[in-house]
Amino acid sequence: MVGLSLAGYLAYRIWFYNRYEDALYLDAASIFAEEVPAAGLLISNATLIDVEAGRAVPNAQILIRGDRIAKLLVGEEHDVPAGASVYDAEGKFVMPGLVDTHVHLALHWHLLSGEFGPRDALVTRVALEQFVRYGVTTVLAHGGGGGNDEQAAELKRLERRNTIVSPWLFATGDVVTATGSHPITTIMRLPADAGGERLHQAGVTTVASDEDAAAVVERKREMGLDGVKIIIEAGPPPWYPNPRMTVEMAGAIVEHARRQGMPVYAHTEALAEFADAVRLGVRAVMHGVMDHSVDDRDLIARMKDRGIWYVPTLSVLNGFQYLQNPERLDEEFLQAGVSRRVLRGLEHPLFRFGLGRTLSGHDVSGWLDTSMRNLVQLHDAGVPVALGTDASTPFNFPGYNAHVEMELMARAGLSAADILRIATVNGGALLGIADEVGSVSPGKIANLLVLDDDPFADLRNTRTINAVILKGRVIDPLYGSKLERFR
Repeated sequence: MVGLSLAGYLAYRIWFYNRYEDALYLDAASIFAEEVPAAGLLISNATLIDVEAGRAVPNAQILIRGDRIAKLLVGEEHDVPAGASVYDAEGKFVMPGLVDTHVHLALHWHLLSGEFGPRDALVTRVALEQFVRYGVTTVLAHGGGGGNDEQAAELKRLERRNTIVSPWLFATGDVVTATGSHPITTIMRLPADAGGERLHQAGVTTVASDEDAAAVVERKREMGLDGVKIIIEAGPPPWYPNPRMTVEMAGAIVEHARRQGMPVYAHTEALAEFADAVRLGVRAVMHGVMDHSVDDRDLIARMKDRGIWYVPTLSVLNGFQYLQNPERLDEEFLQAGVSRRVLRGLEHPLFRFGLGRTLSGHDVSGWLDTSMRNLVQLHDAGVPVALGTDASTPFNFPGYNAHVEMELMARAGLSAADILRIATVNGGALLGIADEVGSVSPGKIANLLVLDDDPFADLRNTRTINAVILKGRVIDPLYGSKLERFR
């Protein structure tokens, strides 16, 4: 008996035990304790990455006061304001922080339970900090573990008070889906009849055809959330078919949300459900169409004319390629910032076997190719596009995958100038905060990236992060302390 117990313990340590602990590298109290000098922080001698015009502008001087950009001077002689701190950015490139409009905060796989969800609140805090360290300074979180209605509302409160290190956080709280549909019985691996409290813990709310859609919307509005995320698909394909939300229920949610001034974001991946979402007039369609080409000219025209956003999340499908190429997890930029605890879980052979078996027989690379072609077609037709990653799904790392998403857009055929605009200006416009973020302009929040190399010359240069400026505070993304670059 002792031998069996010892063998069981050793098997657990070898196969299941994760010796890595989640850890925070940034200290909010230290970063936000000292106010930016009243005279301001001057970023001098920088090359400005003008994402709106699509050009690099040398000899830029950016004056920050408080958490805002107070002044931008280009190619002019200037005097340093008395008492101001100076960050000499000679040879560096300054661009606006990235905006990721589709993230989750803690969808991590548990080896023993087989479920996705947060181990504790620290997992979510690590995800938020990781976004910042990779230069993502604004996010829209869409429910799931760690981001249900109450959790999202509390995280927003903490972020606004600078109690945690986080991007500017917008959130929908629980995703709203049909009973037994995605993501309940799919990635969350819960029973179709799981109770409401268990689902809410996982960041999911279900609605039946006879339920009051207004109550779902009103609850979110009262809690100060930033919209409603609805799931209206019968997939995704590895688990197809699932029950799906009816068009009538989805339409009722969209209409009630419109009356409350709340946007609705629709999760779709197949062309038929994508078309339903567009005809309903949602704010944005989340995920690329991966089963067919989007050739309906009337549908495309409706998106363009009504300003319905397209957020392709190519990173989701690209992530599965790690199963065939696990050496990609050793990439330096990934290892520098991604949680070791998360990587340990993804490296586990049981996880790889289970996910690989689920996807076997499916042409994932074909889905990605179709999604990329649809992105180019819609973008070229004038449909507004924003960046989203679906971060925290398998092999889809908070912050890091914003850079991967941009590189996939480049692989699809978009220019660096278009992609940088999509990742900054367009994200702000989708969230209704274009006057606050998205470009380096006076009056906007001082959420910036300082890069060693020019991203217009090579889009992968967004990875050369020298510093992140969050609400006017300069942060070293690698070591997690304020940079001592001032004189």
